[in-house]
Amino acid sequence: MVNIFLIISLISSDPNVGTNGFDLLKITLPARQAAMGCAALGLADDAFGFYFNPAGLVDIEGPQFGVSYMNYVAGVQLGALSYSRPMADKGFGFGLTYLNSGSMKKTDISGNEEGTFSVSYANFDVALGLLFTEPIAVGLGVKGLYNKIDTFFAVGAGLNLGGSFLLPVEGLHLGVAVRNIGAVFKPYRSERDKLPLDFGAGLNYARGENLNLNLDLVKSLSSSFSFRLGAEAWANQYLAVRAGYYSLGSDLKTGTGSDILAGLSFGLGVRVLQYQLDYGFTPMLDLGRVHRFTLSFAL
Repeated sequence: MVNIFLIISLISSDPNVGTNGFDLLKITLPARQAAMGCAALGLADDAFGFYFNPAGLVDIEGPQFGVSYMNYVAGVQLGALSYSRPMADKGFGFGLTYLNSGSMKKTDISGNEEGTFSVSYANFDVALGLLFTEPIAVGLGVKGLYNKIDTFFAVGAGLNLGGSFLLPVEGLHLGVAVRNIGAVFKPYRSERDKLPLDFGAGLNYARGENLNLNLDLVKSLSSSFSFRLGAEAWANQYLAVRAGYYSLGSDLKTGTGSDILAGLSFGLGVRVLQYQLDYGFTPMLDLGRVHRFTLSFAL
């Protein structure tokens, strides 16, 4: 179990990871959002947007499908599939996220090897967005959760609630969300952990179709207050450049010269016809480097 909490801590860069059940819900997997410092509550207009704010489903321009992949340290692999579709004044989305740790050594309390074990995780999401009135949209997401560690497994369920508002300033958009409301119904053993509930609000300023500036303010019940900054600039119709900052990344600092990169993220996007390939890079200092890839296309 200690090995698993270590892996989860490396992925999320949150010092309080491991205090709740299904902490893997804190991971930002899509490359576009990760490259923008995970700031996505006010800009949820792509195939994976409803993962962050289900109300954003009313803002997508057409049916979209996306697949995302991240290969992490210690053989951990994460992936996700997502589909979003607008329907008049509504939007619908569903997705599947998975994690596979690969084979890891099992040891007893004295360090003696006792074979191998693995960790697997799955999260299935269904979401609906609704245009409540012209400047206001609301959204609801439902998720089913499964996690297995060696011979132990847990099952849970949760909700995401979201709102989206067009503000009386041209190009300014507000998103709010309460995520991971729910519980673990079948715990690993006897103790029933809580899901990593968080509350957030995000602003998106869009200048035409070429520039997005994002700011998220988030408070999780299991960690300190955090903020996230992100920017996306399309140089032309084919190429986007992205960068971001996530304040909790400062927990990775070790007192070396590389600390200047703590919390930063970078990425690129390439669009050809209806296809878009996004790449996100997160330097995690002494822990390694995380690369994410997302392919999405309009249907």
